[in-house]
Amino acid sequence: TVARFGGEEFAIIQIGVRNINDTEALARRILDELRRPFDLDGVDVTIGASIGISVAPENGNDASSLMRFADIALYRAKNEGRNRFSFFEQQMNDTLRLKKIIEDDLRCAIENNDLMLHYQPVVTADTGSVVGVEALVRWNHPTRGMISPIDFIGIAEERGLISQLGEWV
Repeated sequence: TVARFGGEEFAIIQIGVRNINDTEALARRILDELRRPFDLDGVDVTIGASIGISVAPENGNDASSLMRFADIALYRAKNEGRNRFSFFEQQMNDTLRLKKIIEDDLRCAIENNDLMLHYQPVVTADTGSVVGVEALVRWNHPTRGMISPIDFIGIAEERGLISQLGEWV
């Protein structure tokens, strides 16, 4: 059964699955077919797709859980380069939950002025003269301790907080 959920989103319900290989085979067939060029008003056109997969009962039995987990797996497939599929794994949900916690805490840290700036000199290689400074944002979380910019800048970008963070800096 195939259903369209929006402009570019579809859901497929596959029944009679003997094992996970059946589901993987269907995903591969779909990707292979979608990669084949087709004629559109005399022009060869190709499209691609990313597929997120959740499986009952391993990932749940209710439609909303299965759709949410398939969406999380889809996000991973897109991040890994598109034109691929990804099965939902519990660690994906745990990672997403941690990102949400960091996002919420970062939003509060920006609003409450709980971040710190450190300045690092920028020097010329030939003379060693200071020609400027680089502002480095640091976050000493009240319960998690120092959180590396590597762990929160990407989340700020991903979750639309980077402008607010830039304004704070």
